[in-house]
Amino acid sequence: VTVATQAPQRELIHPETESRPVVVELFTSQGCSSCPPADSYLGQLSRRKDVLPLSYHVDYWDYIGWKDQFADPAYVGRQRAYAMTLGHHMVYTPQVVVAGAVDAQGADRAFIEQKIREAKARQRMYPLEVARDPQTGQVLLQLPEAPLPVPATIWLVTYQYKDEAAIDRGVNTDRTLDSFNTVRSLQKVAVWNGHAATVP
Repeated sequence: VTVATQAPQRELIHPETESRPVVVELFTSQGCSSCPPADSYLGQLSRRKDVLPLSYHVDYWDYIGWKDQFADPAYVGRQRAYAMTLGHHMVYTPQVVVAGAVDAQGADRAFIEQKIREAKARQRMYPLEVARDPQTGQVLLQLPEAPLPVPATIWLVTYQYKDEAAIDRGVNTDRTLDSFNTVRSLQKVAVWNGHAATVP
């Protein structure tokens, strides 16, 4: 006698944000004198469920005297790519990019909040399902069928909720700076062309 057993169901991984949050990216530096207010504002955004704020530390202020411990040249590359897309000839800090479509001075709360509201009303986002295979432990991304106008790049971003650093050189000497949702790695996972697919 043989008994058929059901394969274990995948365990859904539930996000802490809403299923379709507005991504708010801050480009900042511990060596930037005007960045702490923007870092503080990002900390407030990090407690909301309708946005996913990310803090990218850049390294082009390191020459002033303090090497930002969270900076990565890859994040400068991301910022420069945004500058090209948005028609800018330079990068700056603190710079916020809302939903990949519009930028703002990082501490301009009223303008950023307006752009978040506009992004919610404008953008067509597709909720993506993430699950863990109970047998292998592998994490799987389920991409739905979707009428994408152009292929979309899927990024895996790891980040630390809160970091604290005592600064003893440079323009922020003797200050203790907090950074929220500090990006630690950025990895291209796949290119999604709108067809349903499962991506490890």
